[in-house]
Amino acid sequence: MNELIRAMSSDMKIIPYEGETPESFVYRIIYSALGRWCLEAARAEGGISKHGQTILLNDLTEKYCELFPAIKEMLFQKSETPLSVFIRHLYEETGYLITDSKNQNHLVSYHRGLVIGSRHLLYGLSKCADMEGLGSFSEDVSYTIPWREALLRDSLTCEEYVSSAFDVTIFSQRDVTEESLQYFDPNRNAAPSSSWGDEMVTNMTIARNVSNGAYYRVMRYNDEILYFEEVPNLGTDGLTDFEYRRLYFALKNINGHPARAQIQSLDNLYAKISLGGHLPNREYFLMLLCSWPCRMYCNKREFIIKKENLLFINELLKNLGIDTVGG
Repeated sequence: MNELIRAMSSDMKIIPYEGETPESFVYRIIYSALGRWCLEAARAEGGISKHGQTILLNDLTEKYCELFPAIKEMLFQKSETPLSVFIRHLYEETGYLITDSKNQNHLVSYHRGLVIGSRHLLYGLSKCADMEGLGSFSEDVSYTIPWREALLRDSLTCEEYVSSAFDVTIFSQRDVTEESLQYFDPNRNAAPSSSWGDEMVTNMTIARNVSNGAYYRVMRYNDEILYFEEVPNLGTDGLTDFEYRRLYFALKNINGHPARAQIQSLDNLYAKISLGGHLPNREYFLMLLCSWPCRMYCNKREFIIKKENLLFINELLKNLGIDTVGG
């Protein structure tokens, strides 16, 4: 194993799982190291500009790929947000970085921690921190906060969330050509993206217009079909974006066909999580702070995670209506 990787592995306390390929292990090391570089750069007096941070990470990624060409495809995906922007944006959205009026990013120094299992996910950076994915785990915390507060997530159950989303007072009749609609079928044992059909099979669901791309919440009420037009995601990819995914999971759950996350044990330390759909950004961002996306940074369905984090992740997913199986 390259001495550089040995040193980085020791420094961030990342070890390979049983049977892991050298390419996968190097990818995980470099991925976490780029996160650490991003945070270290913002620790400087006066901070660092967003542009400067992006250039730094781009340069480092290119140099690492020159040293380890086998991982290049894992770190470069033409159709996706560049890894440098992906990392910087995650830290901005989750509170690691604060942007000032001059567009300079600064590393927070609150020493705030999120309890995950018996450890703390540090919102910041510490010399003694372990890196897991893009998250920094350390006992160098001054106070802790609940995960719901960190994610700005309410405490509604699936039933309560669906009930609030289908408040009849905000629905109305619309001049919609039903032949142009497809309906989300929560009874299908499939991922939300594969759960669409031509018929409305439940009294509350989502419809999409295949002609113009519009989405509606749809409910059957007093023998009438009522609609509420969904506000499209504006592409900002912020912490609170893609919330409509929560509604898909909740609808499947209350109809007795919950989405599932498969847990596969890799060894005594690590497991692999395979999700039955993309998560809302709140939960997805937190996954990125305590696990590694499998094989490439933009993989939103499969993650390598330490087993000691699984109990927390199970609670996180259960809150969305997702069942975990295996492990």
